Amino acid sequence: MTTGQFILGPLITFALLTSVTTTNAEEFSCRLRSEQAFTILAGQIKKDRLYESRLAESCYSYRVSNCFSKTILIELHEVHNNQCDGDPLTTHVLDRYRVNTKTKYIEWYYTSKGKYVPYNRMLIKR
Repeated sequence: MTTGQFILGPLITFALLTSVTTTNAEEFSCRLRSEQAFTILAGQIKKDRLYESRLAESCYSYRVSNCFSKTILIELHEVHNNQCDGDPLTTHVLDRYRVNTKTKYIEWYYTSKGKYVPYNRMLIKR
């Protein structure tokens, strides 16, 4: 696996993991769908003010962990730097999401159940 990064806006960084055998067309398609998935997910999180009570928006980032034909897997990571508390050498995954870019359907990875479940802000806010 190789790692590439691309930025959507000033504070949003995606770490995109692509296979060495991935063609340029597949990679381009994945990037486009990843941008769509980010827009869908970030918009919903912002609308629901999901992490507002725990973290400033600048203290978390989105990373694409996998790109499939219908869905994009996105991890929400805690940022540690001078503005945000924590060890700058570590980054914690706060939550994992699966976004279908065609249907705009969002699922959240429910850690204790070990599976993705439909997005439910009340369940996630816990």
